[in-house]
Amino acid sequence: MEARIRRGEHFCVISYEGDTTGLMPGPLPEVLQALNEGTREIILEFSGLKYLNPNGIKALRDTLEAAKVRDANIGIAAPPAHVRRALRIGGLVPAIPIYHSEREAISKLDMVDYRDEAAVES
Repeated sequence: MEARIRRGEHFCVISYEGDTTGLMPGPLPEVLQALNEGTREIILEFSGLKYLNPNGIKALRDTLEAAKVRDANIGIAAPPAHVRRALRIGGLVPAIPIYHSEREAISKLDMVDYRDEAAVES
Protein backbone atom coordinates (compact mmCIF):
# COMPACT_ATOMS: atom_id res chain seq x y z
CA MET A 1 0.00 0.00 0.00
CA GLU A 2 1.36 3.39 -1.00
CA ALA A 3 0.60 6.63 0.84
CA ARG A 4 0.88 10.30 -0.13
CA ILE A 5 0.55 13.04 2.49
CA ARG A 6 -0.73 16.53 1.68
CA ARG A 7 -0.94 19.14 4.41
CA GLY A 8 -3.40 21.96 4.90
CA GLU A 9 -3.17 24.70 7.52
CA HIS A 10 -4.70 22.60 10.34
CA PHE A 11 -5.21 19.22 8.72
CA CYS A 12 -3.65 16.64 6.47
CA VAL A 13 -4.95 14.34 3.77
CA ILE A 14 -3.31 10.95 3.45
CA SER A 15 -4.14 9.24 0.14
CA TYR A 16 -3.75 5.48 0.00
CA GLU A 17 -3.44 3.30 -3.09
CA GLY A 18 -3.20 -0.46 -3.47
CA ASP A 19 -4.32 -2.94 -0.84
CA THR A 20 -3.84 -3.66 2.84
CA THR A 21 -2.48 -7.21 2.56
CA GLY A 22 1.05 -6.22 3.67
CA LEU A 23 0.10 -4.08 6.67
CA MET A 24 1.83 -4.72 9.95
CA PRO A 25 -0.15 -4.65 13.23
CA GLY A 26 -0.75 -1.28 14.84
CA PRO A 27 -1.85 2.17 13.70
CA LEU A 28 -1.12 3.40 10.20
CA PRO A 29 2.43 4.85 10.35
CA GLU A 30 1.56 7.92 8.26
CA VAL A 31 -1.22 8.83 10.68
CA LEU A 32 1.09 8.35 13.68
CA GLN A 33 3.60 10.66 12.02
CA ALA A 34 0.92 13.32 11.48
CA LEU A 35 -0.31 12.95 15.07
CA ASN A 36 3.23 13.24 16.42
CA GLU A 37 3.63 16.45 14.40
CA GLY A 38 0.55 17.90 16.10
CA THR A 39 -2.06 17.39 13.37
CA ARG A 40 -5.51 16.92 14.89
CA GLU A 41 -7.68 16.64 11.76
CA ILE A 42 -6.75 13.78 9.44
CA ILE A 43 -8.52 12.66 6.30
CA LEU A 44 -7.77 9.21 4.91
CA GLU A 45 -8.48 9.42 1.18
CA PHE A 46 -9.28 5.90 -0.06
CA SER A 47 -10.32 6.38 -3.71
CA GLY A 48 -7.26 4.38 -4.83
CA LEU A 49 -7.64 1.60 -2.27
CA LYS A 50 -8.26 -1.66 -4.12
CA TYR A 51 -8.76 -4.04 -1.21
CA LEU A 52 -9.35 -3.71 2.54
CA ASN A 53 -8.78 -6.98 4.38
CA PRO A 54 -9.00 -7.79 8.13
CA ASN A 55 -5.43 -6.51 8.65
CA GLY A 56 -6.55 -3.15 7.26
CA ILE A 57 -9.65 -3.09 9.46
CA LYS A 58 -7.49 -3.82 12.53
CA ALA A 59 -5.00 -1.11 11.52
CA LEU A 60 -7.87 1.39 11.17
CA ARG A 61 -9.21 0.44 14.61
CA ASP A 62 -5.75 0.93 16.10
CA THR A 63 -5.41 4.22 14.20
CA LEU A 64 -8.74 5.45 15.54
CA GLU A 65 -7.67 4.64 19.10
CA ALA A 66 -4.34 6.45 18.64
CA ALA A 67 -6.23 9.51 17.36
CA LYS A 68 -8.69 9.45 20.27
CA VAL A 69 -5.84 9.39 22.80
CA ARG A 70 -4.48 12.56 21.18
CA ASP A 71 -7.91 14.20 20.88
CA ALA A 72 -7.68 14.10 17.08
CA ASN A 73 -10.32 13.43 14.43
CA ILE A 74 -10.12 10.93 11.60
CA GLY A 75 -12.39 10.82 8.55
CA ILE A 76 -12.41 8.67 5.43
CA ALA A 77 -12.96 10.24 2.02
CA ALA A 78 -14.01 8.70 -1.29
CA PRO A 79 -13.88 4.99 -0.49
CA PRO A 80 -15.01 2.71 -3.32
CA ALA A 81 -18.20 0.73 -2.67
CA HIS A 82 -16.35 -2.49 -1.77
CA VAL A 83 -14.20 -0.61 0.77
CA ARG A 84 -17.29 1.06 2.31
CA ARG A 85 -18.81 -2.40 2.65
CA ALA A 86 -15.65 -3.74 4.36
CA LEU A 87 -15.69 -0.76 6.74
CA ARG A 88 -19.33 -1.48 7.63
CA ILE A 89 -18.75 -5.21 8.10
CA GLY A 90 -15.64 -4.44 10.17
CA GLY A 91 -17.68 -2.28 12.54
CA LEU A 92 -15.92 0.99 11.73
CA VAL A 93 -19.09 2.73 10.60
CA PRO A 94 -20.16 5.06 12.21
CA ALA A 95 -17.04 5.24 14.46
CA ILE A 96 -15.13 6.86 11.59
CA PRO A 97 -17.13 9.33 9.48
CA ILE A 98 -17.19 8.56 5.76
CA TYR A 99 -17.41 11.31 3.14
CA HIS A 100 -18.16 11.03 -0.57
CA SER A 101 -15.18 13.19 -1.54
CA GLU A 102 -12.06 14.79 -0.16
CA ARG A 103 -13.64 18.20 -0.69
CA GLU A 104 -16.67 17.23 1.44
CA ALA A 105 -14.39 15.88 4.19
CA ILE A 106 -12.36 19.10 4.28
CA SER A 107 -15.53 21.18 4.41
CA LYS A 108 -16.73 19.19 7.46
CA LEU A 109 -13.58 19.74 9.51
CA ASP A 110 -14.15 21.49 12.82
CA MET A 111 -12.12 24.64 12.23
CA VAL A 112 -14.01 26.68 14.88
CA ASP A 113 -11.69 25.50 17.69
CA TYR A 114 -8.62 26.61 15.75
CA ARG A 115 -10.11 30.04 15.02
CA ASP A 116 -10.99 30.50 18.71
CA GLU A 117 -7.47 29.46 19.72
CA ALA A 118 -5.92 31.99 17.30
CA ALA A 119 -8.17 34.78 18.63
CA VAL A 120 -7.10 34.06 22.22
CA GLU A 121 -3.39 34.14 21.29
CA SER A 122 -3.68 37.54 19.53
